[in-house]
Amino acid sequence: MHMTIQTTWGHLVVWYLFLAGAGAGLYLIAIGCKLWKNNTSLAKMAYYISPLLVTAGTLFLLLDLGQPLRAALAILRPHSSMISVGTLILALFMTVTFWQAYQVFRGRNTSSMLDYAGLCLALGTAAYTGLLLGVVKAIPFWNNPLLPILFVVSALSSGLGIILAWNGRTNQTSSTMAELLSSLFRLDAGLVAVEAIFITCWLLVAVNGSAASLASAQFLLSGFLALPFWLVVIGAGVIMPVVLKVTGRLASSSGSILCGISLLAGALALRYGVVLAGVWVPLY
Repeated sequence: MHMTIQTTWGHLVVWYLFLAGAGAGLYLIAIGCKLWKNNTSLAKMAYYISPLLVTAGTLFLLLDLGQPLRAALAILRPHSSMISVGTLILALFMTVTFWQAYQVFRGRNTSSMLDYAGLCLALGTAAYTGLLLGVVKAIPFWNNPLLPILFVVSALSSGLGIILAWNGRTNQTSSTMAELLSSLFRLDAGLVAVEAIFITCWLLVAVNGSAASLASAQFLLSGFLALPFWLVVIGAGVIMPVVLKVTGRLASSSGSILCGISLLAGALALRYGVVLAGVWVPLY
């Protein structure tokens, strides 16, 4: 069977997957804390930063597609393809969050109804970063049911990375923030564990799949993508947060910044590896 490494989607799509996932993950964590822990310490950050990240990521996606004007037509036909559905979700998420940012900027409170709508759209945005690749049947490495779930978990990890890096830089010491950080440190440990499990399961499915899927996994594990995978995805994104947690350095400003940067670097490298390791196979 003839197999070829895909070159259709490259670095622009990687940046879309990373930025959109990070923006959605930040919103999910921050607004989730507002609604379910009654803690608004992170809400303003989410209202301002999340729409900017998702918008920047969407622009990278449109540039990669080469015909940005088709996005408007895709919204009018949301059932025509996964790209059309995703375009509608992205447009709605950006509309809701930019409106919330405007409301906050004017000193007004945002309604909980909009917050819940934003959470649903943020979850859809995070999942779409995986579904965009997952529906490509010609690339078995992407056409894996675990990929959207892995990208949602990684999006949450990215969002947490932004929060930890920002908090380490600003060194907020209020009692409400200190209480929230304690919960976020536990969340960090949980997300790292869950992400490691899903990476392992996703690779096991790939290794035991078709020849093309196996070839992609080999590129990632021992081929030209092995260095960013083992050093950044696993080393920075999984092992470093665990080391900081175990040694007690996570609670310090420098440790928080390092953990945040490590989580973000791991998420970016994961998407880089997934996209560039894709191998085409003929569907006929």
